Amino acid sequence: MRSDAPASGEAPRVRLARGQEDLDACVAIQRAVWGVTDLEITGTIQLIATTHAGGVLFVAEDAAGDVAGFAYAFPALRDGEAHLHSDMLAVHPDARGRGLGRRLKWAQREEALRRGVHTLALILDNGPTHAPKQLEQWLTQESQARGWPLKIQVYWLPKNASWLDQIEIWFSILQRKLLKPNDFESLQALEKAIRSFIRYCNRSAKPIHWTYTVEKLEEKLGAH
Repeated sequence: MRSDAPASGEAPRVRLARGQEDLDACVAIQRAVWGVTDLEITGTIQLIATTHAGGVLFVAEDAAGDVAGFAYAFPALRDGEAHLHSDMLAVHPDARGRGLGRRLKWAQREEALRRGVHTLALILDNGPTHAPKQLEQWLTQESQARGWPLKIQVYWLPKNASWLDQIEIWFSILQRKLLKPNDFESLQALEKAIRSFIRYCNRSAKPIHWTYTVEKLEEKLGAH
């Protein structure tokens, strides 16, 4: 981690996940933080598959060396430009207030720079730090002051509204229809199965057209 990372007392150790023990810890943290069901969790097999295909999973260790938080991102292309989408960040309730979340996000930023991507997209949902103006102003100031060669795009989702994140819905379909409870002989077999599933889904894929407008939402809120 670079020396210009934000200070937060004694720096926790942030590293790339390795092995099933780390991945199982990330699954357990999802349960502890969000209280979601197994169908809603991004499971171990899914994490293996996506990180093998270019995703990046950082974990943060507590003083005892146990995984206490994680940040997960996946690569994407938009208008021909490379993006790194930060899709999940979670810190165990017992390990909060120590700067782990900030260190994890900083590690993602370092990885985006290392990969030479144009945009790091932060998808923020179900987090206690819902302060759009302050965060975006700080990111703009930091980017200008440090001359970051990438754009950081923040996507703010309402609390308890992960269903609005369409990639989460697709990941859930992938988990239910392909990854669970199947067993795969190797990472190569797993990757082949996922690529085949993607090709199958792409045959009927269509753009998402939202029918619920901002005007309808404002009208509904105004009635209460």
